[in-house]
Parts: sequence; structure tokens; C-alpha cells
Amino acid sequence: MQLRCQLAGFDEQWQESVQGMSLTFEFLDEQSRPVSQMQFNMTGTSAGWATGLGDSTLTRRRQVLYAPDDACFLRVTLSSGAPDTSGSVGIDDLELMSPRQPEEKLWKNGSFEQGSNVLSPMLAPTGWTRGGAEPAMALVTWREGGAILSLIDGDQSIGGTWTCVQPLDTAKVGGRTLIVTWREAYNVITGNQQRATFLNVPPGNYVFRAIGMMEEMQPESAGLSATIIVRPHFWQRGWFWPAATACVITLAAVAVIRARNRRNRQRLREFAFQTALERDRTRIARDMHDDLGTRITVLNISASLASRDLESDPLKARKQLDKMSVAARGLVIAMDELVWAVDPSHDNLGELALRFTLHAEEVFHESGVRYRFDIPESLPPVPISSDFRHHVSMAVREALHNILKHAGPCEVSLTVRYENGVLSVVIQDNGRGFTMDSQTEGHGLANFRSRLADIGGTCEISSSPAGGTRVSFLCPVPESPTPRYR
Repeated sequence: MQLRCQLAGFDEQWQESVQGMSLTFEFLDEQSRPVSQMQFNMTGTSAGWATGLGDSTLTRRRQVLYAPDDACFLRVTLSSGAPDTSGSVGIDDLELMSPRQPEEKLWKNGSFEQGSNVLSPMLAPTGWTRGGAEPAMALVTWREGGAILSLIDGDQSIGGTWTCVQPLDTAKVGGRTLIVTWREAYNVITGNQQRATFLNVPPGNYVFRAIGMMEEMQPESAGLSATIIVRPHFWQRGWFWPAATACVITLAAVAVIRARNRRNRQRLREFAFQTALERDRTRIARDMHDDLGTRITVLNISASLASRDLESDPLKARKQLDKMSVAARGLVIAMDELVWAVDPSHDNLGELALRFTLHAEEVFHESGVRYRFDIPESLPPVPISSDFRHHVSMAVREALHNILKHAGPCEVSLTVRYENGVLSVVIQDNGRGFTMDSQTEGHGLANFRSRLADIGGTCEISSSPAGGTRVSFLCPVPESPTPRYR
């Protein structure tokens, strides 16, 4: 019994179902999508079948194919059919031609000898590939006339295929009728499964109908029917393009906002840079006016007095010259401090700690004060801003000057630590202390708090008349220091 099938709503014509093994020809478009298909069944036993493929006579078969206008490739598939089908099939001398030019062969390697080897039946002919649940059943069988493409299926639960795709000249075959011929031999035992194929069915609701036809082409029964719903791809649904448009607009808006934010951040960085540069310039100008200007004035006055007293009072003139020498040495130190403060190569904790030791050596030189340092051999390479470095350095220098002026002969220790993002500097002496209530401001210690407040730091001072003085600076180090001009 043969089944006839119809997909009402798509193709009103009835087509025979596929049973047994088959040879299928599919025309593909430029994107390798099927646009047309013809399937030829192989059931029962071919006319020249003997006992096997080796001694059977191959019978020539001729069929007509229609190539659509957009046909760019031809895919040929030799299939063992449904899993419940078993048997053997072999084909040879596959040829594709145009009725107008039968001498021009449009299919290459139709004899299957290119790429094959009689000693290795598992080698595939050029362009052909095995597939299916059991590719090993796809073999190349050698006969006296050469190689044939074969499938030997002895298991009614699995299947295999041979497949080959070759390009076509669209100008020669598009929209035309072609002739395909091949020689075949088969012995196929069909199962109960039958197949029907409908290509390029658009989304929609359809009714699949099947009726059984007897040999006299009369329906055996009223047939069966089933509703089939072909759902569209997500990009074919009504909501897709509005949603895609909204996404594109959203992404464009996000890109514009991000670009604007980047420009704003760049402007803020430039503004911060200009602010830091102006702050450095203002501080340098202030230091030059307050410190260097004062020292130069003292130097100038001392020179004038020495010049005046040089002949009348040489002893007094000598004192003025000594005073000039001290002022000149102080001017050199002040200039060195200024150059160090503006040099960006010193913007790190290691250089700052080294500066503390130089301050102590300069302040306590040729004095009765002994000093020692407790500084780690290597501090973390944490970058710091010029403001941070300047304020901490000046606070330490001022604390050392206070010891020289007020503590008398004593021992001084300077301890530096960096933990959890905080720089700690502790300066302690065992000289003459003072009473906190009466002398804290009198010793200028309020300047410490003012300096450190500018960089977010704190200052703690403890002292007693008999126990010396302890000054502690705690300064948080910013994670991102203000950019420096280089």
C-alpha cells in the first residue's frame, strides 16, 4: 500500500510518501538554503539484483529535475531511509546534464573513483561525506567496472547516508529543466515508517492529510488528518522590529551619554590639573615671598651694615659678615627645599622619608641634640601629591626647629610608618617640655594643625615640663593624587 500526503493550506497537490532507501536531489540558494527537492525511492529488489552488490547488474535510471532561478548548489544524498529499513543499495555513473547540451557534464566525479582506494573501502570519494546515526554503513564497493557508492544496512534501528554538495553555474541551469542519470542496484526491505517532505513552509496553521492507495489507485480508507502549526522565527514576530529599533535607539543614547560623560570627566581632570597647577604656583610664590624674600632682605641689610662699619668698626662689620654667611646658607637650604617641593620625581613616600632625615641633619648640625631614625628600609611605592609632600615636610621641619629652639640638649627620635593607607610620623624628645595649657599656642604648634588640615591629616601633641614632648602626625594618603604638571 502506498500513502499519498497533502499539506492543506500550503500545497494542495497530493504527493507520494517516501519509503525504503532513497536518492535525493536538493537545489540550494546562495545561503545554502533548500529551494527545491526531488526524492527517488528504492524499495524491493532492482531488476538486475543477484546475491549482492558485487555480482548484481546495475540498471540505468533517468529522471528529470527542475532547477529554480536562484539555484547555486546541488546537494545529492543517498540515504538508508527510516531506521526500520534494511538492505543494500549501490549507485554508479551519476551524471547531470542539460537537454540542450548533453555532452557537457554538470556533475563532477560521478564515477566515484577520485579519492577512492580499492584497499581502503572507508576512504570517501572526493567531495562526499558520511553521515547518519551509523556512518560506517556508508562504503565504497569495488567491482570489475570500478567503484560504486553503497550503503549496507543490516540493523533496523539505525541509518546512514552519503552526501555531496557541488556548485552550479546559475547562468546555465537557473530556471531550466535538467536530466539526471545513474546506474543502481538494490535489495531493500522496507519497514512501516513512511516520510513526506515539504520545503520552505511559511509560518501558519496547516492540515496534514494522508490516505492509503491500493494498487488500483483507489483509496483504502477515509485517511488521517492532523493540524500542524509552524511558528515563526523570533525575528519574524510582530514585536521583534519595534523591540530591535528600541534597543538600537537605547544603545545609541547610552553611547552618546557615555561619550558625554567621558568628555565631562576629561574636562574635570583638566580643571583639576589647572587647579593643582595654580595651587602650586601660588604656594611657590608665597614661599618665595615669605621665606626667600625675608632671607634676601636680611642678607641685603647685613651687607649694607658690614659695608658701613668696615672701616669704622671692623669687629662689628665682621659680625655682620657672619650673619650674612648664615643667611646665605639658609637661602641655599630654602632654595633646595623649593626645588625639591616642585620636582614630581619626588612624589612618593620613600623620597618624603628621605627628606625627613635631611631636615634633621640640617637642623641639628653642630648642636647638642642627638637624633636617631626609625624608618622602614623600603616604603610602599605609593604616589603622593606635591601638596601632601610639601605640607608634611614643612610640618616635620617645623617640629624639629621647635626642639632645637626650646628643648635644649636632648635626644630625638623620628619614627615613620605607613599602614592601611595612613602615613604616621612621630617625633619625640626627652628635653625640656612645657605645660600644654599655657604654652601650646605660644610655641607655634597651632601651625601643625593648620598645615595638616589642608591635606586631611591630624596632629596630636603631648608634653610635660619634665617628660619631653611628643608630636604625632597622622596623614591619610589619597588613592588618586592630584595630577602634576610634568
